[in-house]
Amino acid sequence: MTASRRVAVIGGGWAGMACALRLSTEPGLQVLLLEAAPQFGGRARGLDWHLDDGRVLGIDNGQHLTIGAYSETFAMLREAGAPRWHSRPLRWCGSGVDGELAQDWHIPDSGWPWRALLGAIPGFGPRGWPMSWRLHMARCLGRLVSDGWQAPHQAMTARAWLDNQATPDTLIAHFWRPLTEGALNTPLEHADAAVLIRVLRDSLAGQRNATRVLTPESDLDRDGGQPLCTALSLAGGALTPGCRVTMIGTDHAGALRLQLQQHGCSATVTVDHAVMALPFQASRRLWRDSRLPETNASQRWSELTPSAITTIWIATDQSCEKRLRELPDWAV
Repeated sequence: MTASRRVAVIGGGWAGMACALRLSTEPGLQVLLLEAAPQFGGRARGLDWHLDDGRVLGIDNGQHLTIGAYSETFAMLREAGAPRWHSRPLRWCGSGVDGELAQDWHIPDSGWPWRALLGAIPGFGPRGWPMSWRLHMARCLGRLVSDGWQAPHQAMTARAWLDNQATPDTLIAHFWRPLTEGALNTPLEHADAAVLIRVLRDSLAGQRNATRVLTPESDLDRDGGQPLCTALSLAGGALTPGCRVTMIGTDHAGALRLQLQQHGCSATVTVDHAVMALPFQASRRLWRDSRLPETNASQRWSELTPSAITTIWIATDQSCEKRLRELPDWAV
């Protein structure tokens, strides 16, 4: 009989939770999920905002555009017994300085290529888009199809890719820039063209309902993180929040020894394998502090530069809230 093995997943964001949940289905594996923060979920989690007037608002931490193309994510949530998320068609709009809608694109739920063909029919496509925008979008999608949804050059930025196609600046400002920053959380000038093209392939050129917007019933914690953690616990996994891994070493038998810091106390846990599901800065720091040998991945961490993402939440009065509720999903 094969002895069971222990594997530690370091980092309890959605990547770490998904990894731990998948590993828990492997026979003979004991999974330990370690998270430095007091709550699992990483950037994608729900929290309560206590206002000065006594109100408590449930909000989501971070910016998240979740669409039907995230099929693996929602398959995992269904397996974990998470509540069904709200689903509605994606509506992309642009408003003028007077607040009135200047462009309005109801993206159809039909699959590829019908989604693109319907968008080209007058009355079904983006209303308010000049003909030059429509023709350019058609040429862009046609070129992507012929190129097999591949960027023409490696390490090309999204802005360079659009410039190579002589994309109108007005179309970039209305559509490409907010799409890139909303989907990739990266400025257009720094975003990888290959990643943006992959998003277009999975969404606009995806299966039926791939572009539908999905939002949790309550928040990302109650409808996402908590069900995933519950499913992991039921599968025999051990979850430890508020526990930071400060160093990775080995013992005389070659097993991994993780030094932990929790509630001001130090401890050590021994595992057979470890997975680092951390932001690259934390991975680089842990790797350096552990004096581990350099690898291709650890060398790449040194080449990356972190860039902060700020989420601003604004509490409004009822009259302003009413007007905001009338806006579509994406108002640019």
